[in-house]
Amino acid sequence: MPKGKRNPETLFMETTKISPEKTVAEIQALLGQNGATAVMTEYGPKGEVLAVSFKVRWKGKEIPFRLPSKWEAVRELLKAKRTKDLDGQARRTARRCVLRWVEAQMALIKTGQVELPQVFLPYLQTGLNQTLYDLVREKDYALEFKPRKEEI
Repeated sequence: MPKGKRNPETLFMETTKISPEKTVAEIQALLGQNGATAVMTEYGPKGEVLAVSFKVRWKGKEIPFRLPSKWEAVRELLKAKRTKDLDGQARRTARRCVLRWVEAQMALIKTGQVELPQVFLPYLQTGLNQTLYDLVREKDYALEFKPRKEEI
């Protein structure tokens, strides 16, 4: 495979050797450099990173977001490849994918193509460990529209 070309059979970021902790630190720094007023790391029972949560001040309000890392789904994809250190590689790959996604979103924000709440909206925290996407999915994607009084 020529340098700079990715094997189409390889998952995006599949071969990363960078630890999830280092990637989380990069995500936290990126969020902080781009307006986050708070960043929190959520850990599981074995000390593994479950999610990175952050807040931004937007039009006078603090808005919370939660970026999970669903590494178990990546593990299932890697399982067929008989990857050594399956759990570790799945965690590294999943977290690195989140970092690259956040970098891409920040590029769109910096170039004025989108606003921060627009791209992070699915990750808006609506409750403890629950995002707007989780809430909408629980309701089978049924959104209720309530017109404002001035619209009636």
